[in-house]
Amino acid sequence: MRLLVPIIILIASIGILYAGSAPLYKEAGEFRAQIAKLDDALLQTRDIVSLRDGLLTKYNAISSEDLEKLEKLLPSEVDNTYLVLEINQLAEKHSMSLFQTSVVPAPKRAEAAQGETVSAHSLRSVAVEFTILGRYESFRRFMEDLEKSLRISDMGSISFDTASILPTGFTTFNVYLEIYKFE
Repeated sequence: MRLLVPIIILIASIGILYAGSAPLYKEAGEFRAQIAKLDDALLQTRDIVSLRDGLLTKYNAISSEDLEKLEKLLPSEVDNTYLVLEINQLAEKHSMSLFQTSVVPAPKRAEAAQGETVSAHSLRSVAVEFTILGRYESFRRFMEDLEKSLRISDMGSISFDTASILPTGFTTFNVYLEIYKFE
């Protein structure tokens, strides 16, 4: 009987200890799982920072001249006035006159080409229509220079009317093209 009371007290104290500590032990396990997730996120963040630093180093290695070429090749915004002035300067270089210009957002295409990927940033285009007056040979050289310019563009259409050939040999050419920008 003397041993029975201490055994009961010992069993009761173990039960109370277990009942009181079990929720705390469970909570500590949840904290350990959270710590593991946060440690994993920290490792991923370090990888991302390392990648960013590498890309920033590569970006800083690009010369300012090359950056200007890239911006001209695929601008983030198309300045309509500058675009028309650029086309006009190109026309004047070939002794041609530019008139009746319009720059508007190009209509969206129904479907992407097969194999084309869509990224977070996508290409948008601006439609440029203009009429130019000059001789055919000058127009051909103008189009070659336009093709060789740094801007990415698609020729939509070129039209001219043989009845519009003036006695001086000048013809009016109607041109539609799409110039791309990066959004």
